[in-house]
Amino acid sequence: MATRPTALSEFVASLFVSVGPSLFRYLARATGSFGITDDIIQDAFLALNRELYLGKRIKNPSAYAFAVARTKSASTLARNVSGAKCVPETLK
Repeated sequence: MATRPTALSEFVASLFVSVGPSLFRYLARATGSFGITDDIIQDAFLALNRELYLGKRIKNPSAYAFAVARTKSASTLARNVSGAKCVPETLK
């Protein structure tokens, strides 16, 4: 049995549609990897949804999503020992 989307989930989904593409471009340049970018964006919007669900008042949800994504991308790149971008292998 499917459940109806709540106003909160509809809000986060609409924010994803409006902010997601620019966030994707920003992170793809920062990480050099579409896969890592997808993971970071998913984590950022899940974090936003969780905070709103818990009742946290976020004045600028778009900026919050960008801030979470920036932090996650920085920690991802910091784990990269060589300091190079996380570039996927090219197909030969």
